[in-house]
Amino acid sequence: MVGTQQPQQIAYTMTAQGVPLGMTGGWQARFVVDDEHVGFIIGRKGGNVKRIRDQTKCQILIQEPDKKSGGKWFLVRGLFKKNLAEALAELAMLGNRAPVKNRGYDVPCEEEYEPALVKCSFLIVHPDHMGIMVGKRGANVTRLSREHGAFIYIQEACAASGWMPWFHIKGLYERNIMEAYIGLINEALR
Repeated sequence: MVGTQQPQQIAYTMTAQGVPLGMTGGWQARFVVDDEHVGFIIGRKGGNVKRIRDQTKCQILIQEPDKKSGGKWFLVRGLFKKNLAEALAELAMLGNRAPVKNRGYDVPCEEEYEPALVKCSFLIVHPDHMGIMVGKRGANVTRLSREHGAFIYIQEACAASGWMPWFHIKGLYERNIMEAYIGLINEALR
């Protein structure tokens, strides 16, 4: 995807591998679940949660009861509202198939979503390397995004990037961002 986004004023730290990491905006929602259904929804060895996570590119984290939920709940966090809605729908579907005391789960509506912080990085590229890194019709960027579970956005040159084009990389996990970052660099080295 090509964008005209300006690099946000984000505080970045450097990993041991030299990858800049910061935080940017995403979305999160609560999915309250009956105690009897937690194990069924999570699945054997976490299989259901892992499947939903991989399908929707969302984090799903079990949380202890608090004043707001009254019981156990899942924190579902994603980069985009669309992905968050898909993950919540999958959780509701699983909850409604639970064999014990089924109460009928609803999907939280978009008004219940809250802003969240997700990890991000950037890579400034010399214009001569951009075509090779992007690939024909964006094939390399698309492949790297899928392989590493990170979203890679092609950004136009601007003052903040020293008038060089750049990539904005967003993801939920540091590992995914670092692998996508290194994958982009490897494309330039070919």
